[in-house]
Amino acid sequence: TQVVNVAIAAAGAKSIAGSAAIASNTISNDVTAKIINGSQIDSGNGAEVSALDSSTLTNVTVGAAGSGTFAAGASISSSVIDNNITAYIDGSSNTDTETVKLTGGDLLVSAVNDSTLNSVAVGAALGANLGSSGSVSAAIGASIARNHITSDTNAYITGAANSTGAGIDADSGSVTVTALNQADIDAYSIAASIAVGSSSGSGINLSGGGAEATNTIEGGTNAYISGSEVETSANITITASNIADIHAEVAAVSVSGGSSSGSGGSASIGAALTYNYIGYDKDGSKTDFEVHAYSLNSELDAEGDLTIQAKADQTIDAGVGAGSAAVTSSSSSGGALSGAGASALNLIAVDTRAYISGDKGAGVEADNITVSALDISQIDADVGSASLAVSLAGSSALSISIGIGLARNQIRSSTQAYVEDTTNAVTATTGELKIRSATESDLNGNGSIDDGERQQIEATAVAVSIAIAAGGSNAIALSGAGAEATNVILTKTNALAEDTSLSSATHTTIEALNTSYIDAKVAAVSGGGAAVGASIARNLIGWDLASGDSGAAADNSSPIEVKAYLHNTTVDATGNLTLKADSSQIIDSGVGAGSVGIAANGQ
Repeated sequence: TQVVNVAIAAAGAKSIAGSAAIASNTISNDVTAKIINGSQIDSGNGAEVSALDSSTLTNVTVGAAGSGTFAAGASISSSVIDNNITAYIDGSSNTDTETVKLTGGDLLVSAVNDSTLNSVAVGAALGANLGSSGSVSAAIGASIARNHITSDTNAYITGAANSTGAGIDADSGSVTVTALNQADIDAYSIAASIAVGSSSGSGINLSGGGAEATNTIEGGTNAYISGSEVETSANITITASNIADIHAEVAAVSVSGGSSSGSGGSASIGAALTYNYIGYDKDGSKTDFEVHAYSLNSELDAEGDLTIQAKADQTIDAGVGAGSAAVTSSSSSGGALSGAGASALNLIAVDTRAYISGDKGAGVEADNITVSALDISQIDADVGSASLAVSLAGSSALSISIGIGLARNQIRSSTQAYVEDTTNAVTATTGELKIRSATESDLNGNGSIDDGERQQIEATAVAVSIAIAAGGSNAIALSGAGAEATNVILTKTNALAEDTSLSSATHTTIEALNTSYIDAKVAAVSGGGAAVGASIARNLIGWDLASGDSGAAADNSSPIEVKAYLHNTTVDATGNLTLKADSSQIIDSGVGAGSVGIAANGQ
């Protein structure tokens, strides 16, 4: 499914003009491939049950306006993709015969979702008033983009049991159950506003630009075999993979300027905001964002390898910038006010699990057995704001400038690999049995994982503010700049066996690995007659933020949990038994603030 929408609105007038471009688009699909209700498959060349959806939604909105006195341009965009992709075999109606019997080829049960959302929203306004006696010019530009993807992707075999043999008999063919969920949002929200004027008398120029983008990805990915008996002389593979990416660029620019023979004033405000959520809804409330691969109460008999793997890979890349400038020149008194603010809130929460829970018949056995869960979470946030206020006056001059940059990032994940509650020993008949859980949370770090993949998260917040005033009698210039970055990592990484038995012909390995890395850079620079610059970095690993008004880290400890263990479990390993829990946390933070006092007057 592909949808492309372009909405453009433009307006111009001598005095007042306004325009708005509004677009709302939704793609919703329910795609299912299934074998059910007593169906039986007997094939000499394999069997495939596949459900596939590829959805692309592109939304472009542009609102622009220009006038001599007042102009307003707005762009509002809403884009939604809501998909449910399922592939499955249900053999619950076949109690005394095979649901699938192969004498050649492989069995594949596959659900694949690929959702892409592209959004561009632009709002621009220009107000220009060149008057002979007195002038007023005003401009407002606004842009809002809301983008949402929900995708549930499931592949499974259930109820395929046979009282006289296997419910799934693949002979020499491999059995693969795989769910792949890919969701990608690429969003741009831009606002620009310019107000200029000149007058032989008094003049006032006002400008405001605001841009906002909210992007959310929700859903779940599950691959499993439940209540079934599967037999093959080849491999059995159960994989659940989720890839979720958000790329957001948000910018707001506002400029106000004027000159007058009498009194003059200019004011400008620019604000840019982005909210990016993976595993949270549009209101920022945590949802069940799960990636699970498992065997539940099933008999799995493979003369090849058994692999059960869940992998979650989440990335947020956000760039936010706001700029504001107010400049006025007057023969009498003059004032310039400017403010710029940029803020990014990025949240990731995911539950990743790979496991064997319960069994039936002869239990679970294969040449080599691997149960692994891997989570890679990445956030890259760059936030910057710049504000300039300049007042040049023949008598009194006043300039006030404020710049603020905020970055808030949080990763909350649970990654678990385990074997539990089996009646029979889970047996690697000729090779190794491995249970592995790994969490890689890297904020602009260079942490690597065993298969060579890398992840990176960077948090940067910068604010610059300058106020300049020059007057024949009095001049006052006030400037303030503030930058703050808060980064939180909360993870649980467990690998375990509980209430079961493990047996391997070579080695048995149970390992839990965690790497958490934060790199934060925060800077604030302020210049004016009276100037203040402040910057704050708060980096927390295993420590949640308090919800109180102070925003400080109170006694709210939530330690990183990394465990590898056996509980009520017997192990029979011909080779080595290895239990390993390895945790590494690194924080690299740079903070700087500066201020300079500048003032000039004729006395």
